Amino acid sequence: MTTPKGFNHISQDVYFNPSTNEIVIVGELDDEDETHNCDHMGCSSVNHVVFRGKLATWRYSPPTKKREPYFYKGVSV
Repeated sequence: MTTPKGFNHISQDVYFNPSTNEIVIVGELDDEDETHNCDHMGCSSVNHVVFRGKLATWRYSPPTKKREPYFYKGVSV
């Protein structure tokens, strides 16, 4: 997946836009998930958006040469 404009590629399936506090997680869906709406979630032709939301609080640590995990509200991503 190409990183959308304004978003930072956090990990393999996680994208974060610090200016809008929006986080997007892409991945595979269950074949029987009839509640998923690609138009509403903003899916691409390559990946499904499984979660899209805004973070109330966050802390973003830019990547270093040594690959370290990122932390949001104490949760490692």
